[in-house]
Amino acid sequence: MAEFPERNPENYIWKIFYYNKKDSRTYLPKSNPDWGTTVNFAKPQTFLFLLLAIGFFAFVITMILTHQK
Repeated sequence: MAEFPERNPENYIWKIFYYNKKDSRTYLPKSNPDWGTTVNFAKPQTFLFLLLAIGFFAFVITMILTHQK
């Protein structure tokens, strides 16, 4: 199991947030690779990515709501 830390349930907070300081990857496959990818919440880059994504969607929604006729 050491070669696939994303499959170790001890590396998850509340069974959904991957958190592993020893894993150098920011983006990695989910415990079941067929489900896509996840992010390592132990990395600061993850929070920057989330902040940018939320900011982008907030901007789009604001533009849509303020430009309705």
